[in-house]
Amino acid sequence: MTVAPKGKRPGETVYEKRKRKKEFNERNAIEGKFGQAKQGYGLNNIKAKLSDTSHSWIGAILFVTNLVKFAQLNDFQF
Repeated sequence: MTVAPKGKRPGETVYEKRKRKKEFNERNAIEGKFGQAKQGYGLNNIKAKLSDTSHSWIGAILFVTNLVKFAQLNDFQF
């Protein structure tokens, strides 16, 4: 993933513009999934005391998020 440098952007070719827009769109989808995990699955409400427990909770929440996405792509019904 490329990151835009600071300052005024020099002229871009059509290919560069398309590539940048595609990368930003991919990032939006990823950011949206993190927002869904935070609000829908309580990713921002983890109150575990140990680091290992927190990592386990985060892994479980992301696993469930991936399962939901997989189910949507393959037309599974819950």
